[in-house]
Amino acid sequence: DRVVQDEHLMDLFEIPPSMRAAVSGSWEARQPDLIARFDLLFDGREPAKLLEYNADTPTLLIESSLAQAQWKNDRQGQGLKFADNAQDDMARYSQFNALDDALLNAWPEF
Repeated sequence: DRVVQDEHLMDLFEIPPSMRAAVSGSWEARQPDLIARFDLLFDGREPAKLLEYNADTPTLLIESSLAQAQWKNDRQGQGLKFADNAQDDMARYSQFNALDDALLNAWPEF
């Protein structure tokens, strides 16, 4: 709330003057965010490592929904080996947020 009410903070966040009214209006209307994603590296043995954070970039939706769903489908039935060598059925796992389905359902709002 403070950023959209403070020109100095708008400068600090590098929001162009020509976009400030739109940014403020969107923030005050509480319009929904489209998406953001943390890219993690996890080998099943060591703690996960953050590679990068992506928010509203052009390829984000494709990478986050279609590619992750395809990765899961490609590995379904192969089993998932954890650090303790326990086997688990990949069919139990899905994208945390079912992004591909959620996008289809939410798209009319945008």
